[in-house]
Amino acid sequence: MESECDEPPKLPQEIFDLIIDQISLKMSVAPIVVDRRIRRALVNCSLVSRGFRARSLRHIFSRVLIEADAWPPVQDTSPDIKRWNDFLDIVDTNPAIATMVQTLTTQSLSSNSVEEQPAWIWTIPTLPRVLRSLTHIQAFSLDESGLEWNMLPLDVASALIECISCPSLCTLKMKEVYAFPLVHSSTAGLSHPWG
Repeated sequence: MESECDEPPKLPQEIFDLIIDQISLKMSVAPIVVDRRIRRALVNCSLVSRGFRARSLRHIFSRVLIEADAWPPVQDTSPDIKRWNDFLDIVDTNPAIATMVQTLTTQSLSSNSVEEQPAWIWTIPTLPRVLRSLTHIQAFSLDESGLEWNMLPLDVASALIECISCPSLCTLKMKEVYAFPLVHSSTAGLSHPWG
């Protein structure tokens, strides 16, 4: 005798979305170690089924932190460079990921004043393309420990201006960024222009 239902009951997508939202709820206020565990859980959820994938990815990539050591990087295989290259590969493979980034934070972990050069992150050739693809960014933080704006490569400076001019941007924080052209400080949607 065959049962009336050959397939398991299907749950509405809203239930899946609520499950993912609950997992990611503490991510925005969690310490880095907990944040990594939550991200790992979200990655695992994204592998469960298509129903879990889209919402999981939205939370995984909603916040991007780019940390940079002093210039030059110790080696091309340093964890910072590897993470950045992995992110670039993901964005190249799936450009929709860039539209999921809502918060971008760049943080230099050491002073650039001795080297008088921008941190290595600003010298990556693909960086301008990625910055321009962040079309839904809402918060952008530059914490650069002495970044001289005029030391940035022209294409990077231009891409940064485009990124912070994004209509969806509400919060811009700049710490120790010198010689920033103030003409760009009147971005329309900013609620907290200088931190």
